[in-house]
Order: sequence, then structure tokens, then C-alpha cells
Amino acid sequence: MESFGYIAGVAAIVIGLSLTEAASGLYRLLRHGVIRSDPLIGARIVLLVMMLVAIWFDTWAIRGITSLYSYPFFLLIFGQLLLLYLMSASCVPTETASLDREPTNVLFWRVFVAYQLAYSALWLVFQTDKGFDLHSLVLRSYEVLVPLTVGLVLSVRRERTLHAIGVVTLIGFEIYSYWNARIG
Repeated sequence: MESFGYIAGVAAIVIGLSLTEAASGLYRLLRHGVIRSDPLIGARIVLLVMMLVAIWFDTWAIRGITSLYSYPFFLLIFGQLLLLYLMSASCVPTETASLDREPTNVLFWRVFVAYQLAYSALWLVFQTDKGFDLHSLVLRSYEVLVPLTVGLVLSVRRERTLHAIGVVTLIGFEIYSYWNARIG
């Protein structure tokens, strides 16, 4: 098996587990009618699923960069995937009674910020490997700064309106960022 196959295999396992966690949380919400009373939770699940799909595209994008298949790189990829799983696990509380205590889900947003920091580090490695100069990196930095900034704000602020705006912004940003992405 070539090096990329190992990375793709680990990614497939963790993404599959993350999707299972998100789907079971969605099932609990639908069963208890929470989605109708709190669409913000459903929006977080939509964002998470979009991020899980996006990581497939990002994983495919590194298939030809064999110089990056080192232990530190793999550790960073694995850490990023683990953070995605933790986001899935924290997306929906295990007990519906706890939904009233923290509807903005600070834990989810703190893990989101950690994920975005790991993503930013990998983004910088990939862009540098592609040969982008400092000026180009600064011009394209919105790709990592927008989600990181929104996540930081949502991890410290608890206003529901702000969270609704933030989640919708992040969903729109995911759509914008990956609209023309292709596998293959």
C-alpha cells in the first residue's frame, strides 16, 4: 500500500466514526423534537457534516505531496481528525435535558477553534509547499482567518443571535470554499 493509502485509511475510519456520532445525535434530536424548538443545534450538525465532507477533499488534495508523509505531518493530520471526532461527540449533548443548560455549546466551539488552528498550520504547510510567496499567503489568509475568527467569537460569547449568524456564516463559507472542489 502506498503512503497516501495509509492516510486515506485513517481518514476514512475517523470520518466514518464522526459521521456515525453526528447521525446518532441527530436521531436523538429528531426523536425528542428538539430540532423544531432549537434549529441552532441542527445548524451545527449541518456545519459539522460539511466539514467532514470537506476533509475528504482536503485529504485527496495531498495525495501527490509525498514529501509531507513524515511522522510529524501524520501526527498533525491524526490530531486534526481526532478534533473532528471530538466536535462530532460534542455537537449534541447525550441527554436532551442538558440542551436547556447550554444551548450555545461552548465545548463544541472550543474544539472547533482547536481544529481551525490545526487546519491553519496544515494550510500554511501546503501553501508553502505549493510555492506561494508571502504576499500571496497574506491575500489568501482569509481562507483560514474567517473560520478561526468566527469560532473564537462563538467560543466566548453566548448570545443566541450571534451564534445563529456565526453558524450560517460558517456554512456559507464552507459552500463558498469548496464549491468548485473536485475529487479526481
